Amino acid sequence: MLSFSNFINALVQPAIVINRLNEVIDENQAYQQLLTCVSSQTNETLKQFSWQPYFELADESSQFKAQLEQLNCALQFDLSPIDSTHWLVSNISLIHCDTKEMDNSLMNAPCGFLEVASDGSDIIISSNREANRIFGYENKPLAGQAISCLFAADSEFSIRFYSAQLDKKGTSIPISRGIYYAAKRADGVELQVQVGFSRTHSQRILLCVEDISDRIATEQQLIAITQEYAIASESAAIGIWKYDLITDNLAWDRLMYPLYEVDPLDFNCTYDNWRRLVHPDDLGLLEKNFQYAMANLDVFNGEFRVITPVGNTKYIKTFAKIVRGSDNKAVKVIGVNYDLTERYLAEQALEATVEENAKLARVVEATDNAVVITDQTGKITWVNQGFTRISGYHLYEVIGQKPKDFLQGPDSDQDTIQQMTDALSAKQAFTVEIINYHKNGNPYWIKIDCQPVFEQNALTGFMAIEYDITQQKQAEERIKRFSAMQTAILNSANLTIVSTDTTGKVLSYNKTAERLLEYTPDEVLGSPSPLAVHDKKEVILRSQALSFELGCNIKPGFETLVAKARRGLIDESEWTYISKSGRRFPVMLSIAALYDSAGKVFGFVGVGRDLSDIKKLEQEQKRISQLLQATGNMAQLGGWELNLETNELFWSEEVYRIHGVSPDYQPNVEQAINFYAPEARDTISQAVQESIAQNSSWDLQLPFIQADGTRIWVRATGKPIYENGKPVSLTGAFQDITKLKKAEEKAKAANRAKSEFLANMSHEIRTPMNGIIGMCELLLKSDLDEQQRHYASLLESSGHSLLSLLNDILDFSKIEAGKLEIEQISFDIEELIASVCDTLSIKAQLKQLNLHYQIDADVPNRIKTDPSRIRQILSNLVSNAIKFTHEGEILVHISISKGNQLTIQVQDSGIGIAKHKQADLFDKFTQVDTSTTRKYGGTGLGLAISKQLSQLLGGDISVQSQEGVGTTMTVQLAIEVESSATQSKAQSKAQFSGHALIVDNNKTSNNILSDLLARYGITSQVTDQVQQATEWLSQTNKSFDLAFIDYQINKQNDDALIQASQSETASVMLNNIINAELSQDCQAQGYCCYLTKPFRPSAVYNLLQQWANQEPTTADEQSTSTQQKTEQTNRHHLLLVEDNFINQQVAKAMLDNLGYQVTIAENGQQALDTLAANALQFDLILMDCQMPVLDGYATTERIRALNNSGYQHIPIIALTANAMIGDDEKCFAAGMNDYLSKPLDSEKLLQALNKWLS
Repeated sequence: MLSFSNFINALVQPAIVINRLNEVIDENQAYQQLLTCVSSQTNETLKQFSWQPYFELADESSQFKAQLEQLNCALQFDLSPIDSTHWLVSNISLIHCDTKEMDNSLMNAPCGFLEVASDGSDIIISSNREANRIFGYENKPLAGQAISCLFAADSEFSIRFYSAQLDKKGTSIPISRGIYYAAKRADGVELQVQVGFSRTHSQRILLCVEDISDRIATEQQLIAITQEYAIASESAAIGIWKYDLITDNLAWDRLMYPLYEVDPLDFNCTYDNWRRLVHPDDLGLLEKNFQYAMANLDVFNGEFRVITPVGNTKYIKTFAKIVRGSDNKAVKVIGVNYDLTERYLAEQALEATVEENAKLARVVEATDNAVVITDQTGKITWVNQGFTRISGYHLYEVIGQKPKDFLQGPDSDQDTIQQMTDALSAKQAFTVEIINYHKNGNPYWIKIDCQPVFEQNALTGFMAIEYDITQQKQAEERIKRFSAMQTAILNSANLTIVSTDTTGKVLSYNKTAERLLEYTPDEVLGSPSPLAVHDKKEVILRSQALSFELGCNIKPGFETLVAKARRGLIDESEWTYISKSGRRFPVMLSIAALYDSAGKVFGFVGVGRDLSDIKKLEQEQKRISQLLQATGNMAQLGGWELNLETNELFWSEEVYRIHGVSPDYQPNVEQAINFYAPEARDTISQAVQESIAQNSSWDLQLPFIQADGTRIWVRATGKPIYENGKPVSLTGAFQDITKLKKAEEKAKAANRAKSEFLANMSHEIRTPMNGIIGMCELLLKSDLDEQQRHYASLLESSGHSLLSLLNDILDFSKIEAGKLEIEQISFDIEELIASVCDTLSIKAQLKQLNLHYQIDADVPNRIKTDPSRIRQILSNLVSNAIKFTHEGEILVHISISKGNQLTIQVQDSGIGIAKHKQADLFDKFTQVDTSTTRKYGGTGLGLAISKQLSQLLGGDISVQSQEGVGTTMTVQLAIEVESSATQSKAQSKAQFSGHALIVDNNKTSNNILSDLLARYGITSQVTDQVQQATEWLSQTNKSFDLAFIDYQINKQNDDALIQASQSETASVMLNNIINAELSQDCQAQGYCCYLTKPFRPSAVYNLLQQWANQEPTTADEQSTSTQQKTEQTNRHHLLLVEDNFINQQVAKAMLDNLGYQVTIAENGQQALDTLAANALQFDLILMDCQMPVLDGYATTERIRALNNSGYQHIPIIALTANAMIGDDEKCFAAGMNDYLSKPLDSEKLLQALNKWLS
């Protein structure tokens, strides 16, 4: 129930509704009206209160109107009981009742009454029916209950307090001013009550109680409604105005000002100022209607337009209440304005929409696009002709079907179909592009715009517009392909390509730009300008230069880059780009404008070519040019070029200097030719002509005459330059070689002197060497014992080594000249290896070194290559190994691989070679350390010659070495194996059987001998312990057929090994060559035979053959063609022309052994005389080349000149101690048929004789 005090409090809240009342109605009048309502004890007056203006204001807002109606109804409903209760309370006086029972008039009163004892017990004496109802005690009495049980514990109700108040004031507390309390019913339900207090005549306390729970709820509802009304009024922008017709005063509330878009501080609110705002076309009718309402009506209602100070036109709705005086004349007008602009615009839009819809209906039917309408389930209810044209389906064919059931196909995107399905299920609009299929099966692209259709918030269906975008899609696909191709071209181009709009905003940025500038596209695209990659100083300088060039001010910035391009000019300039990391690099940047179809510039593109490499190349070329110029000046070398089309001749600075003319001299071709010496002009002219005709080059050294007459030598080179098959220019070099010519002459003279020296040295050394080697050979053919033969063999071998040293020097000369010839001769590889190692083993043993060689069993006995060169290589390598090894051993290992690759390894335990010095090992006249020559001697030629010889033999030499550990030199050579070659007996396998003991303290020697024995079928046990060997030899159950015992070990142990040997065991002495004389009496020392280190396979084989009582051959047996040929049955007569007595004897002995008849002439003249005497008939002449009186060359020439002598064509073989380059050519030029160098080799001599006498 709503109390008036609370109602008044609600009305005076700071809400908009009450503010309007206060503004438009006099406050005293409002108060009087409300007071009248209260005092009249009825709600009729309140009901008649003029709420109508507020309902009029709500015409345009149904929500606002509903709120006002709710407020009005609440007032009409609630005021009746409030008034009745107030009247009852106001008219009740103090109750004069001394009885315990309540008066009947109070018992039936509409208010609750409780009589409470005042003795301090607070016991309820009596209560009326309403009090029982309020507190829920209809079925049981309240009397006897404590008054406090009716109120909530926290309500602070105190009967004593009010009793004291009543005594103090002497008056009652009426319920109209009663106190609110929270009470509770008998069932525990809480309620709100208002309590008044008074005393009875018996001094009891009478409580008047009213249940105000509903009133409190209504008040809260009213407050909420009032607040909602205030918000609605504010939201509706309703302005209230009051016009006093008596004073002509116009008053606006605060919402009127924004409605008219005026400033309250600037606008003077008068009727005339308001008139000025009204639209002129509406003002007359508006004032006419207003005057009519003043005279005849209670309200004024109208619509008009205003033009606000800011120029906006607004539609205003006005409603006003006319207040009349006692004479019924209007004295005041109170009204409201609110904005109808949006409604008017909406109405206009609606009218336009209706018209548009009519047009749209016509368009929908006539449009080429498909229009499809479905029900809420998606089934088609209508389609237009456009649908039939696009899909081929007519309306009657598709009604009741869903589009997806017959339009989509295999190429329709499933995700898109799902998207449409989801949107339809969610009653949502969608726009998609998808492939549909025509009735004839052809696919086509459509764009679908689908909207759901609602009526009264209920879905009635969907409407879709389908656009045939097949051509668009095809065009897009072409554009995509073209764009992809463009993108690929842009990204593959090795150029930076950046495009911008006209303001500088970056639009594109290719991969090369990304790579060089190091910015990602995300960092660049959309940036306001590409200036970030430019040098600011360059931009400033460029803007200044452009300002001067274009005659206008170009500000530094983006305009600097595009100023020329914007004017349609070509702009290609060199710039410096700066990458993200700060790297600077030069670019040649070309900037062009981009034009649309109308010829208007819509952007710019910059294409940059990285000049870094070009700049480096230019700098390098400049450096090279400067270097060439400096080098040319030092080398007196210049360049020239002749343009064959213009005949212009260009000379470099050095060419001018060589000619002896100044740089301002203007040469021509004829003058240039005339600088050559007269005898050279035809040569140079012919060379130039042939070069042009044959597209070849020339390189000539010619005499030349400088401008001052000085005669010099020049080197002139040149070649033609052709373009499209036609010579366009000549280019070449020109060098002053006068000093070079003089040096060349000196070098030739020195070379001639060297050659003469080497020839003389060769002749002087080879002459006695011929006697030494020749006599050794003859000695070896005589009857000698084994030791004599061994000594003679070593002497011969040493002679050959000395000869090899001489040959090294000569070979070096030949190699330098490129005239060293390689022979292909079949020879015994074992014999060659053994010969070299036997010869060098003495040197090794003198240094307490062990020299071994090991030939693999699969190496053929005879191979074909140049044996002298292999001997030379092997001798050098083994000699070096011995030289640089102080302790340990040297092992020569021979093997062969597939492809007939012969490998020779020389391994030593010497000083080794540092890794960084190994590269210089094969240089001529170079040793790894300068101290090497001082300490070890040597020329430094050996390894250089060996490497070059290996390469000439189709192979090479490599080195593996570790300093302080040793060195392994590996030679690999290409060889031929004779198809007729067979294994020698020494190479055959498993020809014997037996068991041997090897006792030696050298592991390598033991392994080699053990392998050789195993090769021939002999098993062996090896030990280096004398005690163990002695035990083995003494054991009767341990039988050895052979015992190979080192001589030194046996002697150091007092012949213990020999003494322990069983009689059936054959003991073999193992001894070094240096101790060969000790081996002669080996049988006297208890041995049956001896074997010399290093072991020859053939010697081991022969020893085993002797042991097995097979046909023996000596270990040193040689099988040569010379020994096989002991007699020459055909006795040819030879003339030997030789001035040296020893050489005469050597040659004659060799020839005698070969069975030839020999006549000797001591010089050329004597030879001519012998031939002239014609006493004997000669078959061949052996001619020494250097002799007194008449040498061999002149003698041969004279013999060839003899006519009718019978000797004009006799074979003549040169015998010369010279072995220099050109010696053989000199012999052949003199008329000789063949050439043999000294010292003579019997086999070569026999081959030559057989060749010319066969």
